[in-house]
Amino acid sequence: MSILDKTVEDVIHQLFDKLKSIPENEIVSQKYQETVKAVQINLNKAKTDFAKVTKELSDYKAEVVKVIRGESSFSSDLLNSLIADAQEKSNEAEKTIAILQNELEDSKRMLTEIKSQYSKAISWSEIFDEADIEAKKMIVSYLIKKVSVRRGYDVDIEFNIDFEQFSIGMDKK
Repeated sequence: MSILDKTVEDVIHQLFDKLKSIPENEIVSQKYQETVKAVQINLNKAKTDFAKVTKELSDYKAEVVKVIRGESSFSSDLLNSLIADAQEKSNEAEKTIAILQNELEDSKRMLTEIKSQYSKAISWSEIFDEADIEAKKMIVSYLIKKVSVRRGYDVDIEFNIDFEQFSIGMDKK
């Protein structure tokens, strides 16, 4: 058991060292910018689609006036159908925009979560070496979800915190 404890402790030390070597603003801003950029691209496309369908709907409604005056070559049934379709597309576009705006807000919450996880990990790295065995177990239990051991003490560690979001690219074996 002491071999396994030593292996896990070494991995935790490597993790903390790697995490400390990367500035917080670099870690947090990179992940946040990637997420926001993807959502923003989709949101801009959805807004463009909404503007197009709104213009289309407006044009159809203007054509209704021409039908009433007898100046249009479109039938009222055709226009009603086109207006209904355009209205449905408009409603769908509005829903998509709302969903994407919520995702944008969620990305801001994710930023807060990343900062919180980073701060916890850094503070724990500072107290880990001086901590008693119970405190070390508490820190390790928060960081590690599962440890799998195979023959020859070949160890796989599954973390609770997604350290990939911190772009540290650490080998967990």
